[in-house]
Amino acid sequence: MTILCGTDFSKSSSQAALAACAIARRLGLPLKLVHVIDAGSSILASGSQTEALHWSVQARLREEAGMLKAQMGVEIEPVLVSGVPEEELVKIARETPASLVVVSSMGAKKHARWLVGSVAERVAQSSPVPVLVVRNAARIVAWASEGNPLNVMVGVSRDAASKRALKWAAGLRAIGPCSLTITQIVRSYVEHARLGVADAAASTDLDPAVQAALLRDLRDWAGDAAGVGETSYSVFPGWDRVDGHLAELALASSSDLLVVGTHRRAGLARLWQASVSRGVIQYAESNAACVPPAEAGAEAATDLTSFRSVLIATDFSALGNRAIRCGYRLMRDGGTAHLLHVMSNDSSTAQAEAEARLRALVPADAASRGIVTELHVVCEKQAADGICYAAARFGIDVICMGTHGRSELGGLLNGSQAQQVIHRSSQPVLLIKPDPKES
Repeated sequence: MTILCGTDFSKSSSQAALAACAIARRLGLPLKLVHVIDAGSSILASGSQTEALHWSVQARLREEAGMLKAQMGVEIEPVLVSGVPEEELVKIARETPASLVVVSSMGAKKHARWLVGSVAERVAQSSPVPVLVVRNAARIVAWASEGNPLNVMVGVSRDAASKRALKWAAGLRAIGPCSLTITQIVRSYVEHARLGVADAAASTDLDPAVQAALLRDLRDWAGDAAGVGETSYSVFPGWDRVDGHLAELALASSSDLLVVGTHRRAGLARLWQASVSRGVIQYAESNAACVPPAEAGAEAATDLTSFRSVLIATDFSALGNRAIRCGYRLMRDGGTAHLLHVMSNDSSTAQAEAEARLRALVPADAASRGIVTELHVVCEKQAADGICYAAARFGIDVICMGTHGRSELGGLLNGSQAQQVIHRSSQPVLLIKPDPKES
């Protein structure tokens, strides 16, 4: 593999080249130093000047490559091409193939980004490999060359793109020591409503119980980051653009590098869903890295053969109790089963009776399998509310509940609780139909 670095001979791109050299030397990889003669440049309008321009630029590129090799001690191949800068960089990254593209945050034509976005933004949007946007080369060089710790913030939204970004960030520990801060920005009113914390729904801050649940879910989602180094987790409420919040947090925490995943949204999609990666490149004062999504079929399939935590809802009907039996069969040994009954009567006597009935439905072999059973009786007007709130609070892997199997239209007209849970839940939902043998 090869490190690819773009240069336009500006001061900022020279700093990016130093960072690229330090990483390439640490990994023992060659470096390609690429300059793209912009096909739209007015100097190319006269064909008679084209050859002279190429010779002049080629000489300058070789000179810069020679200086970097002498200074950093890494093999450098100067590459000169003509075309659209971001398109050529991405093309070379695909054909080389490259493992990393390094560019500066802003090149010689600073005004261009206000119209169509900087070269760095557009490269990050379409690159097949991670793109490192350098603003402070000294921190990168000190980390890769001298072993100084690198403070890395990983902005996540708990999706596949974020998971890939986190995996890449953890992989930086193979280059040098890194501390990782895994950070999520959330809308407080959305999370309060999702967890059923109505009293705090109007607040811009996070209720302590909500924050605790979100941190638990973030840790569960992230897992143990590979490599040696400290890993911390943080969840912050946000009311504006996520990229702006991440940039401010990275600055406040003195992060050396801010890492985010990209979704490769283009055209109208970017108008409706603002690109966090592009915004981070624009606003962050630290170095930034944008990690692209995996190629189709590259990610391993998720293991859905068993679950560590299952929420099983029952109304004490035969079908509801059948869901309990099925739910326990889903679980791996040593997991946790959350048995839930939603009732409208909030009297302490009724709740105690319901809890006793739940306890009696725990399968006899649950304890021998090491399964921990937690009993929950909640009071809500709608069963779907109680189920969705509980699923969010407990951080379960899957919801298991019974359904009478009505058609979509029939379920809608009859207020199907199962259909509401499917629509609202962020967790998988397993619906158990009646057993024909029991009917």
